[in-house]
Amino acid sequence: VLGVRGGATLAPELPGWRLAPLAGASALRQLIRARIVASKEAGRAETSDALLATAREHGIELAGYRLGARMVRDLESAELADDAKQIELALDTIPGSALWLRTEPGDDPAMAEGLAGLIAAEMAA
Repeated sequence: VLGVRGGATLAPELPGWRLAPLAGASALRQLIRARIVASKEAGRAETSDALLATAREHGIELAGYRLGARMVRDLESAELADDAKQIELALDTIPGSALWLRTEPGDDPAMAEGLAGLIAAEMAA
C-alpha cells in the first residue's frame, strides 16, 4: 500500500509506504484554505471557522469532492497510525517536485519514475 499525504492516514495497516504523510486535521485545514482562496477569487468571503462549523453538521464540497459531515468529523480526529509495517519515504530522495505544492494541476514523470524505482528497490531488498 502506498499512502500519499492525507491518504496515509486512511491507508490500511498493511506493509507499504507513506509519502509525505499528513494527519487528517492537517489535510482538512489545507483543503479549507484552498476553498477560501478560490472563494476570494470568485468574490465570496468565507472563513475557516464558519466552513468547518457547517461542514461538521452538513458536509462540504472541497477540491471538487463532496465530504459528508461524518467524514469531516472523522478527518478532524484522524491520526497517522504508528505502524512499523509502513516505511516513510522522504521527498528529498525522490526526483521531481511535489505535485500538491503546485498552483496548477499537472504531472511530473521524473517524480513518478523515481517513486516507482524507490518502491521497486525496497520490494527487492
